[in-house]
Amino acid sequence: MDNQTLYVGCDVSTDDNYFCFLNGNGQQLATSTLANNHSGAESLVELISHHMQDNNLKKLVFGVEATSNYHFHLLNFIAYNELFANYEVKVYQLNAQLVRNFKKSYPKRSKTDKYDAFIIADKLRFGRLPEEYMPFNEYEPIKRLTRARFHMAQSLQREMNYFLSNLFLKFSEYKELPFSNTFGATSLALFTEFDVEDIIELSIEELVEFLIDKSKNRFSNPEGYAKEIKKIARNCYRVDRKINDTINLILETSLENIKAFKSNLKRIDKSIAREISKFQNTLDSIPGIGDVFTAGIIAEIGGISNFANDGKLAQYAGLTWNHQQSNEYKNDETRMNKFGNKYLRYYLVQAANSVRQNCPEYSDYYWKKYKESSKHKHKRAQVLSARKLVRLIFVLLRDNTLYDPSRYLKTSGGGQQT
Repeated sequence: MDNQTLYVGCDVSTDDNYFCFLNGNGQQLATSTLANNHSGAESLVELISHHMQDNNLKKLVFGVEATSNYHFHLLNFIAYNELFANYEVKVYQLNAQLVRNFKKSYPKRSKTDKYDAFIIADKLRFGRLPEEYMPFNEYEPIKRLTRARFHMAQSLQREMNYFLSNLFLKFSEYKELPFSNTFGATSLALFTEFDVEDIIELSIEELVEFLIDKSKNRFSNPEGYAKEIKKIARNCYRVDRKINDTINLILETSLENIKAFKSNLKRIDKSIAREISKFQNTLDSIPGIGDVFTAGIIAEIGGISNFANDGKLAQYAGLTWNHQQSNEYKNDETRMNKFGNKYLRYYLVQAANSVRQNCPEYSDYYWKKYKESSKHKHKRAQVLSARKLVRLIFVLLRDNTLYDPSRYLKTSGGGQQT
């Protein structure tokens, strides 16, 4: 038994934090509830120091369940506190799913803040913990930006899906229209300026004139497009006039939200480009990765020395798979383990998708995995490409070297996509 360590589990909320103190034998030394502010954190440090001294302990293991940003100040306050300078301090940010699964092993299934603090403390005591929490450092500003961009991009996607679901009510056959992008200027002008009945009643000449004007004369055969649009409109459901104005208002406001999200994403991307320029790295030598994806990956990894190998880095990102096997049975399908850092996973997957469109090595690999998959072809090939990209990123950052595509071209004659 470890009799030199104090384990402190914390259940975080906006107002109060709940703490449980355990020794190496699992004995509960104390519980406490303190405000989630600077004064509460100072009181916590005093409590921890008191237990360390009274029990002659040398090591502190402190952990919280990751809850939005509410744990940020507390973790950094503990990690940097000068009163713990003579102790070995380890700080952990535990995935919520990891805590829930650990809690299932206990007969008591209460859902209280105090009990959750005990579960977290006991999980710290049992071990098999993730990578240690990295306190505030030079990567924090860019991490805030890339995480904000992640949420902005997710919000944009949700709003676009919401727009499309309402667009179906107005123009049920919108997917059949001869536009490459539903959110393109000509397509949006058609939806916002006309109802289905209006399009049906328009003459071919009027619709042709509209298409030429809105597309800036980019259609090769505007008359053919006009005829096709009128044909598709006649096949749409008709909307009751009583709700038509309501649907139009919803589409207009949703479109304004989409434009605002896109505008804000551009602002964030510019700021990310400025921040990432402060860091020397070799990831931008990979074709297609760009500033934003590089920043998202670097910000979440921090120093590559935190990871012993690419497998540890993949595990941290949640790019690992759970295999199911018993005796002679082996499951053909394996689900991806998503317990890791969702931000890192997102940027790795997005980067892999961009890289495979610019890099023959990753294009070949993507299409190979695409053909091997029986279902979810694109998603599976994409995440497997991301796992391959992890190996490359680890080597480039560890060795501070540039990506050399000639190595792949010489050995495989890469670049052939089928």
